[in-house]
Amino acid sequence: EFYADFVAIDPYHFTLNMPSNHIYMLLAVVDPSNSQHFCDRVVDGIASIFLALKRKPIIRYQRNSDIAKRIAQETV
Repeated sequence: EFYADFVAIDPYHFTLNMPSNHIYMLLAVVDPSNSQHFCDRVVDGIASIFLALKRKPIIRYQRNSDIAKRIAQETV
């Protein structure tokens, strides 16, 4: 099986190829439907990476970041 929701830049770095993704992290700009779409895309990308690497992810995030918490909980 081939997992390709990410782009390998080099052996140690990758990207989910999501331009302007920092906008979704700003609470004042985010509406719930865009936020959910963003989180779903990030979860799919992270899952794809770890399935391709055959590894189980360990994700750390700041306690006050609801979006990061949601992504971490949905990924593991």
